[in-house]
Amino acid sequence: MRETQDRDITDPDGSPEAIVADIENRCVRLSTSHANCRIVWRVWGRGPTLLLLHGNYGSWTHWIRNVLPLSRRFRVIVPDMPGFGDSSPPPEPYDAQSIAELLRAGLFELGEGAGEVSIVGFSFGTTIAGALAASGTVRPRRLVIISSGSLGVRRQQIPPFVSWRRQPTAELQQEAHRRNLAMMMISNPDRIDPLAVHLQAQNTRRRSIQAERVTAGNPLREMLFRIDAPIAGIWARNDATIGPYMQDRIELLADAQPGARAVVIPDAGHWVQYEAAEPFNRVLTDLLGDKPGPDTD
Repeated sequence: MRETQDRDITDPDGSPEAIVADIENRCVRLSTSHANCRIVWRVWGRGPTLLLLHGNYGSWTHWIRNVLPLSRRFRVIVPDMPGFGDSSPPPEPYDAQSIAELLRAGLFELGEGAGEVSIVGFSFGTTIAGALAASGTVRPRRLVIISSGSLGVRRQQIPPFVSWRRQPTAELQQEAHRRNLAMMMISNPDRIDPLAVHLQAQNTRRRSIQAERVTAGNPLREMLFRIDAPIAGIWARNDATIGPYMQDRIELLADAQPGARAVVIPDAGHWVQYEAAEPFNRVLTDLLGDKPGPDTD
């Protein structure tokens, strides 16, 4: 396996394409196939197994600012989930459990299914992470949910997104992606850099499933009460999908598992692991290591 270098990005002033290529060049890229669904996986580092599941309209690049720092402590495994990125769509009909089963089969094909695995999901990915952790077919060391919204609690309404497909020029399409990122994903517009816009543009073009079908009915809420492993949650104070209802999430997590840790990162939005990568990486590493620390800001 290729060694992860100390520096996280070789040229932070380079083009978005060069940054993505540099980080991807340091991984081992693998693929698995089950039920006629091909899943592409990327692996960095050595150590305890850490599975990262991206959000809606996403791919492995939702974790682009996290995989290298985390790979210093963990064997970081990041799939493009079925229907996203370089992976093929799941067979119909699909739901959280069927997608989780495809990932479980892939983990076993990679030789990762028998041991303990820490499972971390972001946004839409929390529902799949919860289904995998609750399935009884893997050995979850812990589950960490990031920016989870599918919990059946109150949430802030998001205005309709700008349709980038209807824009007549590439420049206007880029501006539409920037506006959508500001509306939901990144709280400080000054942090919407060319890399974020590039990733948003690439990822939204490649989604081939309706994620809303998977999260309808908020299945994660019930799953949390069935998971026989430590649970933790990370949210961002300025998450536009939450608004004034942060405490509802913290209380639900405590109801599902007394003693579950909930960390709220200040000065960041929904895509917290991108906008506030350094504090996020510290918090997640802390949660994965069970070190004592403050529960909220």
